[in-house]
Amino acid sequence: MAKVNLNLKNPKADKPTPIILIVRWSRKRSVIYTRESIHPKYWQNNKNKRKYQRAKSNFEGHAEFNRRLDNILNTAMNAYWEFLNNNEHREPTPKELRSLIKYRLELNSPDERKNFSLFDFIDERIKEETNRIKSLGKKVDNKTQSYSYRQTKKVLENYAKNKNKRVDFDTIDLDFYYNFIEYCEKTEEFSINNIGKHIKNLKAILNEATERGINENLAFKSKRFKVLREDVPNIYLTEEELKDIYELDLSRMNHYEKVRDLFLVGCYTGLRFSDLTNIKSQNFKTIRDNGQTFEALEIKMQKTGETINIPLHNIVLEIRSKYQNKTTNALPEKISNPKMNEYLKEICKAVKSLKKKEETTITKGGNKITKMVPKYELVTTHTARRSFATNMYKRGIPSLTIRKITGHKTESSFLKYIKVTPAEHAAKMYEMWQKSGEHLRKVK
Repeated sequence: MAKVNLNLKNPKADKPTPIILIVRWSRKRSVIYTRESIHPKYWQNNKNKRKYQRAKSNFEGHAEFNRRLDNILNTAMNAYWEFLNNNEHREPTPKELRSLIKYRLELNSPDERKNFSLFDFIDERIKEETNRIKSLGKKVDNKTQSYSYRQTKKVLENYAKNKNKRVDFDTIDLDFYYNFIEYCEKTEEFSINNIGKHIKNLKAILNEATERGINENLAFKSKRFKVLREDVPNIYLTEEELKDIYELDLSRMNHYEKVRDLFLVGCYTGLRFSDLTNIKSQNFKTIRDNGQTFEALEIKMQKTGETINIPLHNIVLEIRSKYQNKTTNALPEKISNPKMNEYLKEICKAVKSLKKKEETTITKGGNKITKMVPKYELVTTHTARRSFATNMYKRGIPSLTIRKITGHKTESSFLKYIKVTPAEHAAKMYEMWQKSGEHLRKVK
C-alpha cells in the first residue's frame, strides 16, 4: 500500500520554497518536485495526517491552493493503483511510478515530452480509456475504445515491420497515409470501413498528443488525410419477422431464450446495447400524462447524457413478467456484445422468414465484392435499434418523436439511419393520400 506526503524542500527558508511530493511503497520511494511553492510560515504540516499538509488559513488564496495540493496527492495515489491494475499487480519501480505521476500531473519538460514515442503514447491512451471518468462524474465501461486502440496499434506495428519503416510522430505524413492505406488494402485485405476505423483512431491519438505538447507534426490535419468510409448493408427486422422470433420455441435452450428476449426488448425500446444492458429496476416508472397512465422506461443514455422516457410495448411487459423475481431488473441477464451476436445468428437461423437472401456489397482488399447472403447472417445487436426506428417510422410516428428516443440530433442523420425502400416511401405517401380523401386511380 502506497503512502503519499507533501514536504517543503527547505522548511527553514525565509522565502517561498518548493513543495515536494514523496511516495513510499514496499520499501521504495519516489520524490517529485511539484510546481507549487510556499513560505514555510504559512505551511501546516503533520506527517501522520495528510489533511494537515496544506496552507494555513491566513495564506492568501489558501482554499484554491489546498485544492491543488489535494489533486496532487489523489493523482499520485491513483497513478500507483493504475500501474498495479495494468501490470497484473506488479509493483512499479521508483522510475516507473515517478514517470507515470509526472505524466499525469503534466510535469514533464518539453524535452521529456518529446521522448514519448507514438506507440508509448498509444499505450497511455489505452490505459486512460480503460479507466476514464466521464465529465458527468460516472465511471463508464470504455473497454470497446481501448480494445479498438489496441487493434490500431497492432496494425501500425505490423505495417512498420512489413514495410521496414519507422513509425513515430514525425513520420506521420501524407506519404505514410497513402502507403498505410495500400498496405491495409493489399496485405491485410481490410474493408474500407475497417481501414477508416484505424485512420480515425490514429487521428484522435495524434490530436490528443498535439494538445498535450507531445506531437508537433500537423500533417495529419490535412484535408487529404481523411477517414475512409462506405455505406454497408444494414438490415432491419419487420414487425412480422419480430413476431416470428418472439414465437420461436426456445424453452429447451435457456441461454438462447434469454438472448432472444433481451434482443426483443431492444427492438421495442430502441436502446443502444450499452444502455440496454445497464437497465436497473429503478428505471421503470409509471407515467401519468394528458389523462393517460402507462408503464415506461426512464433512462439516462450513456452516450449523450440525455434522459428519455420509452413507453413499454406489450412484448416488453410480457418478457418482464417472465423474469419477475428471477433477476433484479426483471429482464434477462446481460451478456457480452460478441457472444450475443454469435447467439443471435443461431437463433435467427431457425426462423423461416429470415432465410431469404439479401444482396450485400463491400469493398475489401481494394475490390468490390457483391454476394447474396441469408438475412439471419446480417442480424446483430444493433439491428434491434435500427428495427425500432424503422418500424416506428413506418407506423407513421413523427420522426421528431422517434429521434427523442433514439437520440439522433438531426433529421438528415435519422433518415439515413432508418431502412425504408423507395417503394415503401411511395406506398406511405399513397396511404396518406387515400386517408385525406384523394381520388386515386385503382390498379387492377
